[in-house]
Amino acid sequence: DLGDVAYVALVNNDAYVEPGWLAPLVDALEQDRGLGAANALVLFAREPVPTVNNAGNELLVDGYGRDRGFGATDLDAYSTPAEVFAWCGCAVLLRPGYLADVGLFDERFFLYYEDTDLSWRGRLRGWRYLFVPTSRVHHDHASSAVSGSDLQLFHTERNRLVMLVKCAPRTMAGRAVVRFPLSTLSYVAHGRFHRGFVHARAYAAFLSMLPHALRERRRIRRRRSVDDATLLAEL
Repeated sequence: DLGDVAYVALVNNDAYVEPGWLAPLVDALEQDRGLGAANALVLFAREPVPTVNNAGNELLVDGYGRDRGFGATDLDAYSTPAEVFAWCGCAVLLRPGYLADVGLFDERFFLYYEDTDLSWRGRLRGWRYLFVPTSRVHHDHASSAVSGSDLQLFHTERNRLVMLVKCAPRTMAGRAVVRFPLSTLSYVAHGRFHRGFVHARAYAAFLSMLPHALRERRRIRRRRSVDDATLLAEL
């Protein structure tokens, strides 16, 4: 029950906030009732110079998500508030009305893409998200799941496919689902047997989640108030 909650803040267990980080996010949501979330500027915790980890999440035309600004050291390029396709769950302030309208994380995801999935569902309902650079958080990137590990690869690939089936236009989702086993075979053909094995496991797990994803797709499609062409025109 979110009835008595003013806002919901999420901060990763491997991140720490700068003093005063919350006020700019609250101000953003107070000033624009159409915003479902305000996203902090996330910096890498261990870099010798300030380096961007995330300035909001982007969606690529092939359905992959990525950290906006990842690896950038020119912080001036990310010093202006900007609307983003999706918010990053590392450090974000959420409006309870947005969550009440759209729902919570899909717990089946467990790791990765759960924030982009929830963001996309909200975008289809007309919600918007703002990157707020004056709110700063430092992130010990991938300390919970090592970058490039089997754990990360499995959940990233499985969950991306589930998200696309739930939220994406039919052609985008279908293309990703068809291409995935072909890319898996390509890894095997080039002698990358372990990578191919992890991909095969991810695809099998995706197929086991497909009935859930299709049910969710029907529900999301019935409730959407923004069409795909309008939403994806910015990609």
